[in-house]
Amino acid sequence: MLGMLFLLPCNSRGNDAEKIEKYKREIDYISAKIDRLEEEYKQTANDIDTVEKNIEITSLKSDGESSQVFSKKPENKYPINLKSKEYKNPKNSRIYRLKQTFIEIQDGLNKLNNKNYRPNFDNTTKIESETLNKVFDSNQKKESTEIKQNRSYYLSFRPSIHLSNDLDYKFAHGPSGKIKTDNGYGLFLDLDKRIGSGKLGLSLGLHRTFLNNLYWMNNDYTGTGESTAYQLLLTTGYNFQLSDLITLEVGSALGFTNRHDHYELELLSPNSLNDNNLNFNGQLNLKLAFQLIDNFSLFTGYRFTYLGSSGSFGEMYLNSFEMGLGWKI
Repeated sequence: MLGMLFLLPCNSRGNDAEKIEKYKREIDYISAKIDRLEEEYKQTANDIDTVEKNIEITSLKSDGESSQVFSKKPENKYPINLKSKEYKNPKNSRIYRLKQTFIEIQDGLNKLNNKNYRPNFDNTTKIESETLNKVFDSNQKKESTEIKQNRSYYLSFRPSIHLSNDLDYKFAHGPSGKIKTDNGYGLFLDLDKRIGSGKLGLSLGLHRTFLNNLYWMNNDYTGTGESTAYQLLLTTGYNFQLSDLITLEVGSALGFTNRHDHYELELLSPNSLNDNNLNFNGQLNLKLAFQLIDNFSLFTGYRFTYLGSSGSFGEMYLNSFEMGLGWKI
C-alpha cells in the first residue's frame, strides 16, 4: 500500500515531463511556420511587381486610335480596374488572410509561453492611393512612349550586290540561246511605317545585271550588255527583337518593274538586241539590324528577287546580299 502511494507522485512528474516535451515540439513547429509565413508576408507586402501584375490595363478605342491606357486616375482607394476584386474589400485579400493566419499562430504560441504579444500590421498592409497612382502614371507614360515608338517612320538606304541566273533568249528564226550573266548591283531607298512589331512601306530603286557571252547551237559567241530593272514595291515585314540592340526582320515585297535589256552581239555587229517591258516583281528577304545610336541602325541581309521576262529576254532570279543604314524620322 505504501509502495503504491509512493509511485503516484512519480507518475505525475512523468506525465508533466511528457507534456512539456510535447509543448516544446509544438512551439518549435509553430515557430518554424511563423518564420516561413513572415518571410512570405514581407515579400508579398513589399513587392510592387505583385501590385502591378494585378492592375488590369483597360483598352479604350475611339476614332481610329488604338489602345489608350488609363484614361483617368482612380478616384477610390481600391480602384475598379484591378484584375481581382480582393482590393475592393481588403478582408478578402491574400495579404489580409496571411496576416490573420500569422496572428492566430502567434496567439497559440503566446498561450504556450504565457505571453501577451500581437504584431501590428496596420502600417504594412495598406496600399495607399498615392502608390497606386504612381504605378498608373508610370504605366501610362511607358505605354504612351511604346505607342509613339511603334508608330515611327524609318528611312533606309540599302545597296546590294547580286548573282543572277543565265538568261534565255528567244530568236525569232531559230532555237533559243542562253546569255551568261556576271555579277550585278542594286540601289534602293525604303520608307517604312512601324506598327508594333510589323511594318508597311514603299521601296523605290533599281537592279542592274551585266550580260556576257551567248551560248547558241553548241557554240559561244562574244557579247556584252546589261539588264536594268527600275522597281516600285509595296513592302511588309515582321521584327523579332533578339536583344535591346539587335533585331531580326522577315519580310516580303510585291510590285512592278520596268525592265530594259540591251545586248550587243559581235556576230550581229553593228546591230544590237533590245527589249523593254513592264512586268511583275516579287521579293523575299531576311535582315539583321544592329542599333548604333538612338535613331540610326546598321543592317545586313539576304534578298531573293523574281523579275518577269522582257520581250525575248527570259526571266531573272536574283540572289542579293545587302548592307545599309536606317534612320528613324
